[in-house]
Amino acid sequence: MVNFMISCRGVSTRILENWGMMLVDENLDPNASFNMEEGFYCATTNFNGKDSISGSYSVLCQIKFLDVLAQNLLGNESKLAHEQKIDALKEMSNVLTGNLITAFYGDTLTFDLMPPTAFEMPKELAKIVLASNRTLTLSAEGMLVAISFSLDNPDV
Repeated sequence: MVNFMISCRGVSTRILENWGMMLVDENLDPNASFNMEEGFYCATTNFNGKDSISGSYSVLCQIKFLDVLAQNLLGNESKLAHEQKIDALKEMSNVLTGNLITAFYGDTLTFDLMPPTAFEMPKELAKIVLASNRTLTLSAEGMLVAISFSLDNPDV
């Protein structure tokens, strides 16, 4: 699990930096935490592959991160519609899932990625996800973002 989390951190950092155009701070302050008074947004992409390899990757963030991500991806610093911001988060979940699957299973296995879904996550559920040993937290442009995974195969 440790090597998996290290690889997941590396892939997630690369996607945030190269695709999301954000500077990721590798030395996350251990006392850094999400503002539990603000809302949470989550986008999840499920995948299915051969040999019972299936699961999902989720991106959990707050509105400030969502704003910056959408502005970076759309090249637009003006006020964006909420739907555009949610679409940017769903696309990040999709790109991240594709890259993580390739990193962990290679490019010879075929996977079906389901269309990403996004929703406003209740704070109580966000607390559970953030406390999971299958969630890693990164600081991008000084804002926290969490990447969480659920795998149905016991080998990872």
